[in-house]
Amino acid sequence: MKISTRVMAILVFALLVGGIGLSIALGAWSTKSEKIPATYGEGEAAGEYNPADIRGSYTFGEVSSLFEIPIEDLRTAFRLPGGNPEAVALKELEGLYGDLNVEIGTSSVRLFTALYRGLPYTVGTEDTWLLPEAVALLREKAQLSPEWVVYVESHMAGLTPVPQVSMSTLTPESNPTPTMTPTPRKGSGTPSASGTPDHTKESGKVTGQTTFQDMLDWGISQEAIEQVIGESLPDVGLVIKDWITSKGLTFSSYKTALEGLYTQLP
Repeated sequence: MKISTRVMAILVFALLVGGIGLSIALGAWSTKSEKIPATYGEGEAAGEYNPADIRGSYTFGEVSSLFEIPIEDLRTAFRLPGGNPEAVALKELEGLYGDLNVEIGTSSVRLFTALYRGLPYTVGTEDTWLLPEAVALLREKAQLSPEWVVYVESHMAGLTPVPQVSMSTLTPESNPTPTMTPTPRKGSGTPSASGTPDHTKESGKVTGQTTFQDMLDWGISQEAIEQVIGESLPDVGLVIKDWITSKGLTFSSYKTALEGLYTQLP
């Protein structure tokens, strides 16, 4: 029996529609693209979604759902406009903040997400910037290492960056500089001619009088200090606050990070 072309076309169409209908019924057909980021393959975060795989096509609603971050925190961190922040695509950020002298974009969301969730993350060769609101949220809700504190506070949009810490390894680059060793002291403070301290300095507290030598005396290594300040150790007799402010930088961010080195001592 011969089947006409018209009948054949109807049969093909019916089979196609029927196949799609059956796939939908069985849950095997989806008209939406599945946005599932890669996961960590090893370490403590194995199996967790990796923020480094967040794409510009993702919406903030998808980031909120995938990484379990309240959408209100994302709205605040990135100053999302309108009444529906869930629908804003990450790739729209560059347009929203194109007038800034630094880029706020998808990489900013990756960094914020990783730090908010306490997940491993490596900054690329280019700096990643955050809005001040994002930094404030991280300081409030995330447990940042001293190195990350320095990084995010020195990478707030509109602020002058400080000498960079290598966040990929969290160790300073090798520099042929001499090793400073602590000067033996009894008690705290600098002894006067009478043998008593002329002012009291509490170990682990970086104040307006603390010098780099004081930190060495606490048992903090030169390498650890250099890791935080982002360059070779200057004259150890310098007052830390004076050295930082002379560079036009914020003392408070360094203060927190440097004090963190003391709390990490064994």
